[in-house]
Amino acid sequence: MAELEIGGCVIYRPSDYIEHYIGSEQSSCFYFRHFSLGGLVDELKRAQQELTGRFALILVTDTMDKLHAHAGATNVYIPFGSGQFYTLEGFVPVRAGDCVHVPPNTPHLSVADKGTVMPEIVFYLGAPDDRQASREVPQRMLGLG
Repeated sequence: MAELEIGGCVIYRPSDYIEHYIGSEQSSCFYFRHFSLGGLVDELKRAQQELTGRFALILVTDTMDKLHAHAGATNVYIPFGSGQFYTLEGFVPVRAGDCVHVPPNTPHLSVADKGTVMPEIVFYLGAPDDRQASREVPQRMLGLG
C-alpha cells in the first residue's frame, strides 16, 4: 500500500526501491509518490500562511495526550520505530519509512508503541513561530465540549 488517508492527513509509504551504484558507492533509495507543490502552496495560502520552513526532530513517546494543530503544514518522516497517528477520524498505525503530511489547522497526534520512542524528522511549512503542540485543539472540535 503506497498511502493512507485519515482526517485530511496523508501517510505515504515507499513505493519504489532503487539501488544506486556510482563508482564504488552503493546506496539504496526509497521513493515516495509525487505530490503537488502547487497544491501545498495553495493549502498554505488558504490558511493565510507564508512559504517559510523549519526542520525539527521530535522524539515521540508512548504517552497519549490531546490532539493538537499547527497553523502551517507539517511534514513528517519516521526513520525507525512505530506507533499510531491520530486524527479526529481515529488512528492508523505508522512505521519506519512512513512520511506523513498534515494540512494546516488539522488536529493530530503521534504516539509511539508502548515502552518505545519513535523519532520524527519534521519539516514545518508556514507559521515560522508555530511550535510543536503549541495549540491544543478546543474540546468542542473533539465533540467533547
